[in-house]
Amino acid sequence: MNLHKCKYLPGSLRRSAGQPVREFEHAVIVCAKHALACRRQNLRKVQFAKIAAVLEPQEDAVIPEDVRRFIFTAVPSMPYLEAMLLFFRAPDVQRSAVEVARSLYLPERRAMELIEQLHEVGIVAREGDARFRYAPRDPSLASAVERLAEVYADDIIGVTHLVHDAMGKSAQRFADAFKLRKDH
Repeated sequence: MNLHKCKYLPGSLRRSAGQPVREFEHAVIVCAKHALACRRQNLRKVQFAKIAAVLEPQEDAVIPEDVRRFIFTAVPSMPYLEAMLLFFRAPDVQRSAVEVARSLYLPERRAMELIEQLHEVGIVAREGDARFRYAPRDPSLASAVERLAEVYADDIIGVTHLVHDAMGKSAQRFADAFKLRKDH
């Protein structure tokens, strides 16, 4: 599903649909508000149905099992995913925490935490004092990141839902660890 190709989104929003998550979410919200306004006014029901279909995850767009497994085991959050893909998309570019923060609309401290996590798992390498570039530690990791990037480009909403599902399951497991159990 490519919202940036949706002809019902205004041109400026279509361009932002391929951008980092905050701009994309804004595009989806504006499109949804437009769809709801059309529905309230009972205008262009066919157009509303088409917009709603774009916003719904596609049933036939199944995320491949290898990508699902990589998301569940290696992608703890959407900011992490966005930071990883930022480095992946420009492998020869060295970036600082300030540049990553600016690109992803994050505080510099949070961007540095994400970069350090990516460095620890071997997705980025330190170049000089405080600069990093995409440099997967082995071909299998490079392949997994590339596959995720391909699937994310085709089904941004499906991948986003999957990351949030993984985060929710982790939070539930953590909460379950603190449940008091009644012994018989």
